[in-house]
Amino acid sequence: MDLFTDILERKEFDFDGGKVELARADSSPGYFKRTREAGKIEDEAEKEKAMRAIIGEELIIGWSGLKYKGKPVKFSKKNAVKLMEHGRFRSFVLSVVIGGDFSGEKEIDLELEEAEKN
Repeated sequence: MDLFTDILERKEFDFDGGKVELARADSSPGYFKRTREAGKIEDEAEKEKAMRAIIGEELIIGWSGLKYKGKPVKFSKKNAVKLMEHGRFRSFVLSVVIGGDFSGEKEIDLELEEAEKN
């Protein structure tokens, strides 16, 4: 597990035999480019719809073992966008990908002790 790619840029959540992998908003160039464009949309409902699509396509990396109403859900960008319409799922995703934005933090180089090899 790499500090930058696995923790600071992506987060994987395990749930009862299932997994959801998300990318942080500040680690996705596609997210920023597309949100700038979506910001130009004047109709608020259309802008909200565009933002859900952007998050589903750019920041939901994948899942396995996910079920909806007892049925397995295949990972696809199309399904990710559809799931962003579900309020509780959307809140969960947003709390991870937008919450705790450390983009203003200065990156430092640390000297850490290596784990012993077995």
